[in-house]
Amino acid sequence: MSKQRPESGPLMAINDWAQIKNWLHFVKPGRWVKIAFSVVYHIRTIDQNSWYWVNCTRFAKDFGWDGPDEVHEYFKGLFLKKKYTLPNGTLCETIGSTTDLTTVEFTEYVDQCRVHAYHQCDFAWEDPKKR
Repeated sequence: MSKQRPESGPLMAINDWAQIKNWLHFVKPGRWVKIAFSVVYHIRTIDQNSWYWVNCTRFAKDFGWDGPDEVHEYFKGLFLKKKYTLPNGTLCETIGSTTDLTTVEFTEYVDQCRVHAYHQCDFAWEDPKKR
């Protein structure tokens, strides 16, 4: 599932420049062609999510927390805070959700969690490549 959607018009996933050149071959000479490029990031992967929860579970067990959900809420509170100013000038703060993060954003979030756990708690996260 993609987080971004094209504004309008046909969508074409092109994997290499040869495909672009081949497609342009069919455009009549003298015609204008508008091509827009955008990067579409996908929502976090199942593997990323699984690795994160394995480490939250380990963290909870090692430090006597109630469970991985408590660890998850702790990390979200540290790294996913969003600050808003309401129309009347009041400042408010909310905590974002990891389900809305792209693969890149989730990687950055997990890196923040991992570094914090190591430096503040002397807890080393499991290497994802060992799974």
